[in-house]
Amino acid sequence: MGKPIAVVTLVLAVLYASACADDASHPGEVSLEAPTMHCLGVRWLVGGDDNSNARVFLDYRKAGEGEWRRALPLFRPTREALIDAPAEGVALHAGSVVGLEPGSLYELRLTLDDGDGGGVQTVLKARTAIEPVAPVPARTIYVVPGEGGGSGTEADPCKGLAEADKAAKPGDLVILRPGEYSAGFLVTKSGEPGRPIVYRADDAGVALIRGQGSAREGSERGISATDIHDVWFEGLSISDVRYGVVAHRSRRIVMRRCHIYGVDYGFTATNNEPLTTGFYLSDNILEGPSSWPRTKGIEGARGFQISGRGHEVCYNRISGFADGIDTFGSQECSGIDIYRNDISEMTDDGIEADYSMHNVRVFENRLTNCFQGISVQPVYGGPVYIFRNAMYNIEVEPFKMHTAGQKLTSGFLLFHNTCVRNGAPIVM
Repeated sequence: MGKPIAVVTLVLAVLYASACADDASHPGEVSLEAPTMHCLGVRWLVGGDDNSNARVFLDYRKAGEGEWRRALPLFRPTREALIDAPAEGVALHAGSVVGLEPGSLYELRLTLDDGDGGGVQTVLKARTAIEPVAPVPARTIYVVPGEGGGSGTEADPCKGLAEADKAAKPGDLVILRPGEYSAGFLVTKSGEPGRPIVYRADDAGVALIRGQGSAREGSERGISATDIHDVWFEGLSISDVRYGVVAHRSRRIVMRRCHIYGVDYGFTATNNEPLTTGFYLSDNILEGPSSWPRTKGIEGARGFQISGRGHEVCYNRISGFADGIDTFGSQECSGIDIYRNDISEMTDDGIEADYSMHNVRVFENRLTNCFQGISVQPVYGGPVYIFRNAMYNIEVEPFKMHTAGQKLTSGFLLFHNTCVRNGAPIVM
């Protein structure tokens, strides 16, 4: 009699589990990532769907146009990889539309498809960002090398950057006359959205912020731009410091057409509480201390180190570091674009997308003479999109896809990349 009872018990258990399963989807909150110039990202929390067969399709069009275009469907991250996992019984779906036009309004149509029920369609509107353009200044402040004094007029310039910082107000343009300025410039004044404080080199010659001695022996920072917002740096040169620019916990920082050399770290913004947002880092030249080929093992030098959300790192020329561009772990590392950079002579990773969470896009970069190409160890759920990059003479792995420690690496998409080297072009 024991055997039939066991069979009946098993059948009842299966029927009970089937009755308790909730295979239908229950759509929840939909949210947009911070927009960038060429990409829009979205996340959708969906409850139920215990059998994990729901899909979310993504279509897009410019607002007012008739025809929809199909993007890649939203990605369902592996729950074990997430460090910001939603409540039990709720799944995250995330994804991006790429290749968009700056400053344009788009409609995003999300279609939740689940044969078990709960399917629904929703349409969002979002506008891509535009390249930051300095407004007409409220006033112009002139500064020359020195230590204190000066009213900031063209005839009586401020002496030293600290004096210019004291005078600066939102909407001001600060012109650095040619010469050598002392490193350790501490920025204390913030601008306002649409009214930044802009520090710009004079067209007449080089404005160099320089430390004393070598990067390791001299000043710690060239510019300390922490806990501020809406401040821009244009056309400046920074050398002989350990850190070129440090911008922890800041928002809407622009660094454009600057030359940073003789440093261990070019631009660093890794302390991320409160959240760093909206950096635009473009057209800079960063030259580090590392020599190619690699002879010292893993070095610490980094070109860019960033975290937060809504950043763009683009059109930079970076050479001679361990890593060219790194994302960094923090409370959030999402909605970041790294594109059209020229990176060479890296003794570790050309681009390290480690610790990325959702909708990070790495595309159309050129990497030459790097120990390893693009790293994704770990990715915390994703998606991280890696596409249309060109890599030449990568010594080990064009794509470093390892599990880091006990944390699962999951959620990256690789497509349409070109790898050229003597030997096997892709090692996994």
